[in-house]
Amino acid sequence: MILKQLLASTPIFEIRGSRQNIIKGLAIDTDNVRQDYLYIYIEDREDMGYEESIEKAVSLGATAVCIGQEYDILPYDITFVKTYNVKRFLSAVSKNFYQNPSQSIDMIGITGSHGKTTVGTMVRSILKAAGVPTVMINTSSCILADGPPYIHEDILNPIVFTKFLREAADRGIKRGIIECSYTTIVEERLRHIWFDSLIYTDLYTYFKNQEKDCHYLEIRKTLIDHLKHIKCPIIVNMDDYHANQLKNRNIVGYGVYGRYSVTAKDIVLMPDSSEFTIQTPRGSKEITLGSPGLHNVYNAMAAIGWCVAEGIEFPYIEEGLKRLEGLEHIQYNKDMDITNPISIKVYNYSTPNEVPKLLAKGYDDNGYDNRVAILCVPQCEDSSVYKDIGNALNKFSRYCVMTLDHNNIYNFKDSAYSIVQNMPDSAVHYEIDHYKALKKSRNIVKDGGSIVVLAQENSEH
Repeated sequence: MILKQLLASTPIFEIRGSRQNIIKGLAIDTDNVRQDYLYIYIEDREDMGYEESIEKAVSLGATAVCIGQEYDILPYDITFVKTYNVKRFLSAVSKNFYQNPSQSIDMIGITGSHGKTTVGTMVRSILKAAGVPTVMINTSSCILADGPPYIHEDILNPIVFTKFLREAADRGIKRGIIECSYTTIVEERLRHIWFDSLIYTDLYTYFKNQEKDCHYLEIRKTLIDHLKHIKCPIIVNMDDYHANQLKNRNIVGYGVYGRYSVTAKDIVLMPDSSEFTIQTPRGSKEITLGSPGLHNVYNAMAAIGWCVAEGIEFPYIEEGLKRLEGLEHIQYNKDMDITNPISIKVYNYSTPNEVPKLLAKGYDDNGYDNRVAILCVPQCEDSSVYKDIGNALNKFSRYCVMTLDHNNIYNFKDSAYSIVQNMPDSAVHYEIDHYKALKKSRNIVKDGGSIVVLAQENSEH
């Protein structure tokens, strides 16, 4: 490719030298430079200094180099390209060199703190059951169709993964799955990848201060700007505290607490598997998942949510989830904390007055000490309702987890206090995030028992 063509739409500050050079390859490490390559100098990738790196690249045959605008042009008979953003340049030039392969592949971007690889593997397995070959790129490997994983320590280097996308496109592969980690987005490695759909497994992280948490969420939201058109579906975990900050008409919500586009009901967690009923606009289906753990129920909902948005039929979904590949470490290891089955049932109420009656439905043979109630704390106009709810919870279980009702964000503490003061015999825990509330409850009854979730009716997503 001619250098002039290669530099189209890249962030150029200055060019010194010919633009007619033939470029046969790209490199960001001097050890990978070959004859007629464009070498892109990134300071933190080289053990040598700037001048030594350029000297080595030229000696190995580089016909052009790209450098940051802060570096001096050195006296070599090659072309120097200065850029005001080296990482953005790397993404753009990789797209150009490999002829923008993401435009010819339906790309699925998966982002979140947890579950990206598992959800991607589930989607890939479902598509394989439907006879659709894929290219899947995660943080450590790339898989083309039924080929073996290609392991590369720097697989999310744009030069590396864009090359794989090009190969996939040339082989006629029409579906691509790529993990979009926070770091990868921040470093702009995905800046010139265009997506047909996005999956948000969650929106929270491990940061300790609000400023970083906000930044984390905003960075993840930028992926929406990479969608190819305004009707691309966005699959979102609606049980996440931050989910309501993703405003888009094409959101396909999934979760346990509400009535979303995809909802898991009547969940049973076991040491080596899980069972649940999945409810979708196309009907309900009982699912048996060979991968144990509450987190994998959520991962399966994310994958099914994507399938619902894309019109994938239930037989392919069931078959794909049954024959998961690449998840041996999850499939065959037991969920060691669980010794007996744990059931999770959700009761949705229209008004807070219904909560005591719904709790009466949740009684089972597990007993007072082996039940946990999760309450999405409502706001009550009549203070006596708080007393009724507290008395009912106190009678129902020794353990209760108070979590946020998204309709009662600002009065959560006051409402919770009004209820808890009527629960003298119960151990009460607090979790803002719905998934974390379920996880805490699961840990309480890990030796077997039941969890009853009481959540207010929501509008469907």
